[in-house]
Amino acid sequence: MVDPMEKSIFYIAPETQYFNIGIQYRFSGFSQTMSLHNYGPTVRTHYIFHIILDGKGTFSVDDQQFHLSKGDIFLVRPDMIHRYISDANTPWSYCWLAIKGPVVSDFLEKTPFANNVHVIQSHHFSTYIDIIQSTLQIRDANPSSELKLTSLCLDFFNKLMTDDFISSKEKVLTYRKLPVNTMTYLLNNYTDDIKVSDISDHMFVNRSHLSRVFKSYYNTTIQNALQQIRINAAANLLYTTHQSILDISIAVGFNSQIVFNRAFKKLTGLNPSQFRNQQHQVNHETADQELTDILRNLSVLGETPFST
Repeated sequence: MVDPMEKSIFYIAPETQYFNIGIQYRFSGFSQTMSLHNYGPTVRTHYIFHIILDGKGTFSVDDQQFHLSKGDIFLVRPDMIHRYISDANTPWSYCWLAIKGPVVSDFLEKTPFANNVHVIQSHHFSTYIDIIQSTLQIRDANPSSELKLTSLCLDFFNKLMTDDFISSKEKVLTYRKLPVNTMTYLLNNYTDDIKVSDISDHMFVNRSHLSRVFKSYYNTTIQNALQQIRINAAANLLYTTHQSILDISIAVGFNSQIVFNRAFKKLTGLNPSQFRNQQHQVNHETADQELTDILRNLSVLGETPFST
């Protein structure tokens, strides 16, 4: 499957399970995210490993924030509230692998993720990329495919147990309540007609001070962050619903469709109609080429194209 929001391709395994061997592949994929692409806060039911391929972003979990970049691997554990957001100027690209099963927690204790470690860094992260890339070549729902995917998950853990890692504890960010709360306010209220003065009044701080602190922390202005959040939300609605462009523009906080169209094209290179039509043309026959293009853009591939 291809996700237009992140220029992503991914595979989700069917819920049907032929074997009960304590570990199960759930989904995997590769993404090039848009600026300030946000996920969460939420909880998941699986263990999800993310390998940063390029760019920067922030991962928040367990009252900690980590500023991450190429080579970092972060783990989302089940039932833990988390959020991650791509950088405003150099949004990250990453790949991921989701696994579940009763033996996973035991396996983790034999890896650098033991003792509730959330982030590590690898010198050899291309090994994990190869494994995740291999999972995307298996698309049939049958016992043989399930065993192949399980084998790749076990291989992933084997690499974690034997790799030479660098601890990434130094990447923990000092928590800055004002800018983080401001970003949370934007994410929760972007559908409203909000202004910087509304936020500063809500926070009981000087507007200029708020703007300065926010830009220093996120490397973008409050206005640009709000615009990007709205466009991300609009792109998702264009792809996943049949709502009119006017209705979508209103739903994400724009008062004018003309202004919305201009802002959308500025950030994506397409107007909303072009974006919607382009995404609806994507099908499974183009999936391999989509993956090839994404990986080559990330410099993950060399001259040899991806093939099944």
